[in-house]
Amino acid sequence: MTNLELPEGWQHVSTASSQELVDAWKYSAAHGGGGVDLVAAAIARRPRSDDFLFTLTDGRLAQVHVTWTPETDPRWPFVEIYESAEEWRAALAAEQEEM
Repeated sequence: MTNLELPEGWQHVSTASSQELVDAWKYSAAHGGGGVDLVAAAIARRPRSDDFLFTLTDGRLAQVHVTWTPETDPRWPFVEIYESAEEWRAALAAEQEEM
């Protein structure tokens, strides 16, 4: 899925940094849940934010706001799961319309 066409404001992450970002999500999701047990790879990031896009082992996508510290609050890190790239892009477009 590294050939995923990204919307404006997003950029692909390197293969080298993908595992580091997976580890950061797992570290910040100390309580588990939110799809972290299904994470396969980081594929994109939104520069100037801590939002990352991950592929999951079941084929879905997860947009995650990584906090870089272990969280005890189950609301963090904030995770949105999408069934497809199209669903993810539609959610981003709706978000932009609200701004």
